[in-house]
Amino acid sequence: MAAAHRKKGSTPTSRFHIGRKGPALKFLGSFIGLMLLFYLLYYSSFYQILLSGPIESAQAAISGALLRALGFQAAVTGDAISGGGFSVQIAKGCDGIEPLAMFLCAILAFPIVWRLKWPGLIAGTLVLGLLNIVRITGLFLAGLYIPSAFEFLHLHGGFVLFTVMAILVWMTWANWAIKRLRSPSQNAT
Repeated sequence: MAAAHRKKGSTPTSRFHIGRKGPALKFLGSFIGLMLLFYLLYYSSFYQILLSGPIESAQAAISGALLRALGFQAAVTGDAISGGGFSVQIAKGCDGIEPLAMFLCAILAFPIVWRLKWPGLIAGTLVLGLLNIVRITGLFLAGLYIPSAFEFLHLHGGFVLFTVMAILVWMTWANWAIKRLRSPSQNAT
């Protein structure tokens, strides 16, 4: 009976052996690294002073315009929307930036050519931005018409649903990108 000889440290159970899991571990490591960079920016004074306020005010202005287009009385002051005896303020953590960052970091970390990343970065940002405006508008309407449900929807439903949407948009992009990469017509270009 022949004995199999392996170099020390090359066994499949070795903690240094990556094998077929290499791309997945590389993706995960890149994703975590990018998310850490995002959070360094997100909690920096630069973000707090220069970016947070304008982003939240823009979201309030667009959501207020949508509400008015739908026939509701909605006044916007900075990052707050009010009307009908109810008001909502868009604050950090409720601005949808974290799920958007998760989506963008997942695309950037995904091991695929850049020409397939750009459409996902642009289209996904637009889709998630639109979905966030719909979420903010829906929360305002929930607060106006179903005040007892507002807190649950705000704290759990809105954030969790938006995060799930970000994951679904990423999965849709990844599926599209992999199909494009494997398409014979794409490989010829």
